[in-house]
Amino acid sequence: MAEAKEEGEVLRVSGDLTFATVAGLARQSSGWNPRVSAIDLAAVGECDSAGLALLLEWRRRARREGIDVVYRNVPPRLLQLARISELDTFLA
Repeated sequence: MAEAKEEGEVLRVSGDLTFATVAGLARQSSGWNPRVSAIDLAAVGECDSAGLALLLEWRRRARREGIDVVYRNVPPRLLQLARISELDTFLA
């Protein structure tokens, strides 16, 4: 199970970001504070392309609100997926 908790301007994500979990996490985060400017991924376990897609959606949503989201503590596996997809600059 994946979970996202707001702590001020930081959204802390925990659990796996996989095809099995991202739909629930996307629903859970639909009401997040539009002022969230950092997403901490330190507690993320497994990740796949669905997790990467969710992070892209979160960035898109934040930009609509005029906020540039920063990703912190990106797991190596997620960075590897982003590099393969030529999307690693958005996680930097």
